[in-house]
Formats: sequence, structure tokens, C-alpha cells
Amino acid sequence: MLIGSALALLSALTFAASNTMLRRGVMTGGVAQAMAVTVPLGALIGWIGTGIVLAQPLPMPYIGSNLVLFASMAGIIHFVFGRYCNYRAIQAMGANLVAPIQQLSLVITLALAVLVLGEHPSSCQMIGIAIVLLCPLLLLRGPKTPAGKVKNTFTPDLKTGYLFAALSSVAFGVSPIFIGFALNGVSGLGIGLATGTVAYTAATVVLVVFILAARSKYRGMAANKVALGWYTLSGVTVAASQLLVYMALAIAPVSVVIPIQRTSIIMRLGLAGFFNRDAEVFGMRMLFVTALSLVGAVMIAVEPIQIQALFQRIMTCP
Repeated sequence: MLIGSALALLSALTFAASNTMLRRGVMTGGVAQAMAVTVPLGALIGWIGTGIVLAQPLPMPYIGSNLVLFASMAGIIHFVFGRYCNYRAIQAMGANLVAPIQQLSLVITLALAVLVLGEHPSSCQMIGIAIVLLCPLLLLRGPKTPAGKVKNTFTPDLKTGYLFAALSSVAFGVSPIFIGFALNGVSGLGIGLATGTVAYTAATVVLVVFILAARSKYRGMAANKVALGWYTLSGVTVAASQLLVYMALAIAPVSVVIPIQRTSIIMRLGLAGFFNRDAEVFGMRMLFVTALSLVGAVMIAVEPIQIQALFQRIMTCP
């Protein structure tokens, strides 16, 4: 469990860093450019990691047709559609305002678990759903940086931002169901890494098809070298985050991994305050909604009995 917790924490940190870097990139570059860099880069990193694992004198992970099929579907939904919408939302209103809305993905995942898997939400999860649904409503007035603080020259486009943040939430909420099908009956760091690599590879293939089909639209478009640098850094960190969380979920309980990984929303605020102070929305209401959405997300992801069991394991550790 210690290794799984460490992987989840690293996933949260790298995910927060990725959003911070991506925000810097989309201030001067395009979303299509960001997709063309980050998705193939994720596949490349995944294959490098897989090659390193395969080179070790360890039992070969079994990769069946179900894993390939469902991981590919998850990758296309998450890394193509979901990521595009996420990037559009961040470009429109900044990473800070997008984060609480994207917690809705957990509500969607839970709803699908009920409909597809026949699971039943607990009272704790129902309260968490209500909290997460409330958070976007608290942001509708468009919070601004309080007077007396660092001047904020960024004006968020809330209409576009909310639309694409909601669409990304749908994609991010659906994809875990397919990952669950892919990892059904298998476990281990190697299989988790392989699942992430398959997902990224399928997304890259689909993205390349889209780029080739629309190449006339982008032919002659000048590449923004500054944005490319930020996109490359964002692509490396987000790929690391996704692969780390896949490996964590393959060896540790969701009750441990998800709460730790969700702390990225708090880390994102800290990094945004340091690097993107003039390109994000801050203020006490923003901080309150962010913290509240984190509470709601943890309540959805973790059953009370799981929290009790986790504390018992911690207390009994030597």
C-alpha cells in the first residue's frame, strides 16, 4: 500500500504541474497544437516505460484482447475528446475555474457504475454528489481577484469554459468504466503500465487520422516555439501522471489512491499562484469552492467503511 500511495501522490503532483504548464502554453498557442504534442508524447513515454519493464527478468504481464479493446476505448474517450475539451476550457477560463467543475466526472462515473454494474450509492456518496453538483453553481457569478491583490489582467470566457469543462467531465467520467473492464481480473505494476500505454497508443492513432484529415486547415500555420516548449513539458508530466495512477490502481485500493490523487486540485492552486498569478482567477470564494469540491469528490470515491479500514491499518502499522 505504501508504494501505491507514493505513486498516487506523484500522480497528483505531476497532474497539477501539467495543468499549470498547459495554461502557460494555451495563452499564446492553439489547442490543436497542444493535442498534437501531448498525446503522441504520452504514447512514446508509455512505450519507453513498457520496454524497460519488459527488459527486466520478471514474469511477462498477460495482455488479452479485452484489455486492448477497453483500454483503447478509454484512451480515445479520455485522451482525445476529453483532453481536447479540457484544453479548450482551460484556455477559456483558466485551470482554477475548470477544476471544481471537472469533479462532476466522479458523479458520472458513479452513475454509470449504478446503471452498468448494478452498484448502489451509499448515503455518503449521495451527499458527495450534492456537494459536487453545488460547486459549479457557486462559481456562476465569475469570481474575481480581490481588491488590493496582484492585478489580474485575465478575463475568463465563462460561457465557453463551462461548456467545454462540462464536456470534459463527461469524457473523464466515462473512461474509468472502460479502464475497470480492462483491468478486470488482472493486477500488477506491469499490467497497469501496459493499460495506460495501450490507451495512449489508441488515442494517438485516432488523433493522427484527424490531423491528416484536417491537414489543409493547419498547413502553413506557424508553430509557436514558446507554446511548444510548455506543451512538451505538459505532455511529459501528464503522461507521467496518467501512467502513475494506472500503476497505483493496479496494486492499491481505490480508497487509498483516489483521495490522494484528488489532492492535485489543491496542488494546482498553489502552482497557479506561483507561476500563473496573472492568468488565473483567485479569491476566497475560489479557494472555498475548490476545497469543497475536493471534499465532495472524496465522499463519492470512498466508502465510510473503507476510510475506517484505512485508519485501522494506519494505526496498526509498526
